[in-house]
Amino acid sequence: MSSLLQEGLSPATVKTYRQVLGQALNQAVTDGLLPANPVRSAKAPTVRPRRQLFLTADELGMLADASGAYGPLVWFLGWSGLRFGEAAALKVGNVDARRRRVRVEGSVTEVNGRLVFGPTKTHETRTVILPQFVIERMARSLEGKARGDASTSLLHGRRSPTPVHRRCTRREGLEHGCARSCLWVRTIRS
Repeated sequence: MSSLLQEGLSPATVKTYRQVLGQALNQAVTDGLLPANPVRSAKAPTVRPRRQLFLTADELGMLADASGAYGPLVWFLGWSGLRFGEAAALKVGNVDARRRRVRVEGSVTEVNGRLVFGPTKTHETRTVILPQFVIERMARSLEGKARGDASTSLLHGRRSPTPVHRRCTRREGLEHGCARSCLWVRTIRS
């Protein structure tokens, strides 16, 4: 384990390697191929949690205002707590603007350069209640989207049925918005 740390791998990565190797060797013990699992005696490195930094409401507003067309998405992500893939997979029909509710039913992720729709990370649907001012900022995303096709028309994204792409938001929206607002955002929840 220490040689992996000396090579520059993070303690979290080394701990993950240890877990995977330990599981494989446990199976070898179960199958009678090994008398014991040597990984059990190897101490896992201590993983220190990273300090979480969050934008204030004013900073989020500055970032959203500086993010151009992605401003409503920035507001939505900042106040909803949804993962990026969950927000990108939202359909117009998932939004009840009058009751300020959003039903989260799925997610989208990139796999080998293709966007793949699937379940949420927890495989459960949920409803999120948003502040009225966030719903008002989302109004532009809702306008022009076919209500008659609400079950398939995506909420975020320039062209339906193509969802907003994480790579594009970084390149065209958030990085530009961060530079213009003088904010540094480490990551969007994924």
